[in-house]
Amino acid sequence: MNVKTIQDIYDERKEEWEFVRPKQVPDIIIPEEAPRHTIHSNTEKITVYEDIANQIYPSNHYIISHIDWHALPPEHPLYGDRPRQQHSHEKQEYIQQYTAVRGAVIHRYLQSWDRDRDFEIEKNDVEGFLAELDSLTESTHDEIYTTISHWDGAPRIKPEYVPEDTQFEIKKAAESEALKADLEFSKWRQKNDIDILRTEHKYSHSLSRRGHGGQADQLINITEDSSIDVEKGIYAPEIKTTPSINNSHRIQAEAHRRAFSDAMGFEIGGMILQVTPDGVDVETHLEDSWNSDALWDTFKQKIETLYDDTLLEVKLSLGRSR
Repeated sequence: MNVKTIQDIYDERKEEWEFVRPKQVPDIIIPEEAPRHTIHSNTEKITVYEDIANQIYPSNHYIISHIDWHALPPEHPLYGDRPRQQHSHEKQEYIQQYTAVRGAVIHRYLQSWDRDRDFEIEKNDVEGFLAELDSLTESTHDEIYTTISHWDGAPRIKPEYVPEDTQFEIKKAAESEALKADLEFSKWRQKNDIDILRTEHKYSHSLSRRGHGGQADQLINITEDSSIDVEKGIYAPEIKTTPSINNSHRIQAEAHRRAFSDAMGFEIGGMILQVTPDGVDVETHLEDSWNSDALWDTFKQKIETLYDDTLLEVKLSLGRSR
């Protein structure tokens, strides 16, 4: 099956939709958002999504976090591009502390693209994310600065300059790089004529009374007039702000793709938008790097394992009753 644009869907159904205009199509085909909850099971917190029958399913993140990528055998189709530790554990932690805050700020900027931006609320939210860096000790600020200054994923921090106030410089760099990424996304969107249909859209997806749920960063329509070099149609992109993409990112985007394809009744494209201060790179499920069936099979197998071997259904039931 090929992905379809909004115009394709309208043309197919315009006799049935006598009084519908093309701009109204997204409101008809996109499912209502699923409620999201956090339940507590012993010492574990699980984010869940609820369907219209009040069944709850674990989040994509919860499922993917239980995949042991290092246990994949070399012959596994996802082995070659599995997540790998590229730094020492300590340095990796410093990088993650920085990128988690920067990524949250970037996502906050990008989630405003399908609505009127309230800059005062946006500013307060951003300051809240940046404040998470304030809770770290002074020595940790110094270590984070030293680590990311030698890392190619933070272009605003240079190793030849060590400031007196590393805490301030880290926050300034995170906000500056997030603003630059937002600007790059804006230029990319305008250049390629991208219609953003939804942002941060929550969903649930039943798979024979088991299932999963998640939040798609965006739903977009790539029109026939778009200059972007991908098949034209509706996609559910996952936005990543990391310097490199691997199968842990693709499997999340594949989960979005399968859920929305089932809900809408036609194929939705999988996509990763790698948004960084340097620009926007695009990868779709139609490329050789994206083994769609292997990603989906691995994801579904992990769902089955969690339900069968970890008593997940019992955890969900008990957590919900508290």
